[in-house]
Amino acid sequence: MPLKYATKRIGKDPKKKQIDRLIAQLKEASSLVIADVSRLLVSEMRDLRSKMREKGARVIVAKNRLMKRALEAAGYAPLDRVLQGPSTVFFGISDPGAPARILSEFSQESEKVRIKGGALEREALDAAGAKALASMPGRPELLGRLVGSLNAPQQKLVFALHQTQGKIVYALDAYRRKLEEQGQSAA
Repeated sequence: MPLKYATKRIGKDPKKKQIDRLIAQLKEASSLVIADVSRLLVSEMRDLRSKMREKGARVIVAKNRLMKRALEAAGYAPLDRVLQGPSTVFFGISDPGAPARILSEFSQESEKVRIKGGALEREALDAAGAKALASMPGRPELLGRLVGSLNAPQQKLVFALHQTQGKIVYALDAYRRKLEEQGQSAA
């Protein structure tokens, strides 16, 4: 005879509070990635959570049914096909690509992490889309590219002006030498 596990029923009020907390976090998030991390060891999960925290991302484990309701209430596209089986939700707050990058690094190190899908700006992503989000450059890199592209025309102008000055100086020097040669040949 199999053992029966005692399950504690949760009333409606705690569930509503949990859904309200999830909705608040979903509204704050710019992206989310849903993954199956059930095969990770406790120490690996602790490392994963700390890396997420360092990058400004959050990790939430909630029942799929409660997460579906919170996603619907927060205005996200339906993610029913992704929220099946063991699921952990990773929220990107400041950098939308951070959770996907960290999870893809973890999945390359061990095959215990499986990215199932996600959302970017409330639009659903499949597993391939969530993995593509990992290749998206981070905010500091994007800002660096922006500054570089804004600075490039100014650098080209300075280079062109410097080249023009150099050509004028070279022409004047050549003219001076020519006059000196004419003066020596006339004398």
